[in-house]
Formats: sequence, C-alpha cells, structure tokens
Amino acid sequence: MTTPANDYAAAVAALRTQSLPAYVSYTEEASARGLGNGRDAPARLTVDSRTNTIVEKPKDYSSGNTPPTKHVFEPACYAPTTEHLISWNGRNALAINVRRVTPSCADDTTFDVIYADPSTLQLLGADGSENDGGVSVDFSVHYGRFGNYVMPTSLRVHAHGHGLLFWVRERAEVTYSNYDFENVRRQSP
Repeated sequence: MTTPANDYAAAVAALRTQSLPAYVSYTEEASARGLGNGRDAPARLTVDSRTNTIVEKPKDYSSGNTPPTKHVFEPACYAPTTEHLISWNGRNALAINVRRVTPSCADDTTFDVIYADPSTLQLLGADGSENDGGVSVDFSVHYGRFGNYVMPTSLRVHAHGHGLLFWVRERAEVTYSNYDFENVRRQSP
C-alpha cells in the first residue's frame, strides 16, 4: 500500500544508503544576482567524500560552496506528512510534504516538500523556506541519477526583504555536472 511514509522512504533511500566512492569529481558553476552580479567560470573539483573536503581545485577557485557530497537535504531530519501529484518543473511529480523532526540536525535550512518521480519514486528535488524577521529565503535543491548514485544537479537560493529591508533581493545558483566517481584519486597532469 502506498503511503506518504512508504513513498518518502523509497524516494530518499539512495541518499540514506548510498556509499560514495572515496573521490567524487564534478564541474561546478556558480552565479549570483542582486547587489552584486556575477558568474564564476566552470570549475572542475574533486572531493574526498569521506571528509567532504575539496582535494583538487583550480588555482583561482575561491568559492565557499558546500560540496555536493555533503547532504543539503538530510532525510533523517524529516518525516513525511501528506503527498499529492503536481506538475513540477514541467513534469509530473509526487510532492511529499515533510516536517522537521530532529531539531539537532547540523544544517540550518528547513525543507517543506520533496519531489519524486511518481512511477519510480526517484528523488527529483526538495524545496524549503526560512523567514528571519525582515528577510525571507527560499531554497531548492534538484537531484539527478549518475550511474549508481543520486547527486545534486543544482542548488538555488533566493533572499527577499520585507519592511525596512524591502531592498534586499539576492539570487544565487550553483550547478553540478559531469560527475566522476573513483576509489583511487588520479592526479591531474
């Protein structure tokens, strides 16, 4: 029988159980719009997935972005409440509403809903929002399958002010692509 709990468990199973190889390489591209506009050149990075530490990067790389091997959405911190079918990013999706059940989780983002393919229950994304007085922040992480692994394809954040902070309008996006997974690190030439 399909229930929000069963569907949630199936959708997040890969994040909960996948064991990444020691090294994950990927291409990262970041952009920001608002008070300061900019787009970073694509950067090829390698992360030690055991420590979530960047071990190889271009000399001019200075981003403080979280490596995609560290979960932005941590499934163990949430429990499903309800679900319904929707159109999400131009495709059918099962929207599973979630609530935070573990306040001690290390991340400081709160997700409200995850999205899964309705027929396979593969995780597609997660959305959330925060409201801290004069500024609201909406965030979204999208996922894709790369071989045996489910990894982020993008992370988007939109901050917008209210009241005296009406002028705050910031958007940032980081995209991840071209994943490679290795147990032994190959050095760049």
